[in-house]
Amino acid sequence: MGESFAAIVGYKGNGAIIHYTASEKGAAMVKNKDILLVDSGAQYKDGTTDITRTVWLGGTPSDEIKKAYTAVLKGYIALEQLQFPKGTVGMQIDAFARLYLWKLGLDYPHGTGHGIGSFGMVHEPGQGFTTNPTTSTGSTEHAPNQLTTIEPGCYKKDAFGIRIENVVLSSLKETTAFGEFIGFTPITLFPIDRQLIKDSLLTTSEKKWFNEYHKMVFEELSPKLDNDEKEWLRKMCQKL
Repeated sequence: MGESFAAIVGYKGNGAIIHYTASEKGAAMVKNKDILLVDSGAQYKDGTTDITRTVWLGGTPSDEIKKAYTAVLKGYIALEQLQFPKGTVGMQIDAFARLYLWKLGLDYPHGTGHGIGSFGMVHEPGQGFTTNPTTSTGSTEHAPNQLTTIEPGCYKKDAFGIRIENVVLSSLKETTAFGEFIGFTPITLFPIDRQLIKDSLLTTSEKKWFNEYHKMVFEELSPKLDNDEKEWLRKMCQKL
């Protein structure tokens, strides 16, 4: 039905400006090389989307970029796979997405996720993930049947911006003697760029997650595509 917000498209150093809007002065021409961050969303009849992908357009990515990108991916996987007791708030969860960046002396200056509505606010209070305990995203308990983004990132001024963002659905995973436990399922279906991953930094379980996610992406999307699009998607969803 239309965009849910104006797309953020940051090429190279402009990707490090978190809420970047291209203007005539300072805008960059996108070429078939280097790094591009695209944060976009749309309003559909069955829901609102908010997705970010960082892609490599050509050339050879530096080791610095690959380490940062892989740390962002590891943080995304860690938070998405987390299972936690009912009553847990956003501030308690946020650090799981930052852990691997912190190990490299890196961080990002924004929250890790926010609630998302339908034909309303894309950033919808109150649940989310943040380091700040005084905000709604830091202090609100997570509950089943909510839509929330997970979007860790890493930004180096005048050099690059990296962010990976999916919308996830929370649900009750199990009930034990210790109470009810909640977890997440991704509902955003789009490939995550393999070119920027430093394979040696991923564990076996992280590679398994990556391959299973892309298997789901291909199986869900390919029936809706023509042959050329299907082959492009097949290539993008290859196993690590």
